[in-house]
Amino acid sequence: FSRAVHYAPSTVHNLSRLSLTSLVGRLSVFTRPERMLSSVFRAAARPAARRFSTATATGRVSQVIGAVVDVEFDDVKEVPPILNALRVTTDVEVYSPDNEYVREISLLPERIADIDAQIKALQKTEADFVGGKQYEAVRREALKILRQRGSLLDWQFDRLESEVNAPWEGGLSAAIGQLTDLKTELEERLAGLSAEDKKRIVKPEEARDLKTFTVEQQEVVLEVAQHLGDNSVRTIAMGATDGFARGMPVTDTGNPIMVPVGPETLGRIINVTGEPIDERGPINATSERAIHADPPALGEMGDADAMLVTGIKVVDLLAPYAKGGKIGLFGGAG
Repeated sequence: FSRAVHYAPSTVHNLSRLSLTSLVGRLSVFTRPERMLSSVFRAAARPAARRFSTATATGRVSQVIGAVVDVEFDDVKEVPPILNALRVTTDVEVYSPDNEYVREISLLPERIADIDAQIKALQKTEADFVGGKQYEAVRREALKILRQRGSLLDWQFDRLESEVNAPWEGGLSAAIGQLTDLKTELEERLAGLSAEDKKRIVKPEEARDLKTFTVEQQEVVLEVAQHLGDNSVRTIAMGATDGFARGMPVTDTGNPIMVPVGPETLGRIINVTGEPIDERGPINATSERAIHADPPALGEMGDADAMLVTGIKVVDLLAPYAKGGKIGLFGGAG
């Protein structure tokens, strides 16, 4: 090792990529110094392969700041390397439109009956108020209060007193009319339900117990972004952190984020964690790959004349993409 460093001092920083065991093993197979030096140069120039932990460990959430989640482990040996994927399961309230619809159509008859009872109560109140001339007593009481406060002039009091026995022109007809229109609308909706919807109607007691929001378990993927020391890592959540709490268990998958690859993914839409989001069911792929990988060697990239067919006419015609490179595509409403 000292002879190799003596002959090639400019490569000392690259030698740090190699473990001491692998380096000694490489040097021990050679007897001639020049061959030993050539091997060290090749090993130092080769990019180091990215390694991930294969052993799984369980930690716990120690802090949540938006999409940044700090995870703490019990032992330093359990701390996952950067870019490893962690998984945490949390309870999330999910809106259930199906439950809300069943509850709504099941309670239609009860709502119609309640509105009908309100209409009858208002009609009875109006009939008692007008038939018993209760409005005259209300007018006299109002005049008495106004006279005690001295709010009006004498001629104004005289005018109001002359109208105490006048017929009642108001009433609850406006409120009764609105309730009648609502009742008619609900009755039409109930009569217009299909046979399939009528089969879904349940008893009012069961309908009231249906919950619009149901609690479901959701798995969120965390990607290790930084080592904080003290057996803790800082991660970036690949999903919503709603429901996260201090002390929640977190499992290290032992791998980076893996996504399905192969012909089964053609025409499908998946998110960064490999889950399908096109509502076409699961992707039954036979193999997966990590989203982080070493770049291919220059000799494996081919020439720049090969065209990457995207299927987008304007791109393939006006600005074709070359295989083996990187390019950005920006779209908008313009």
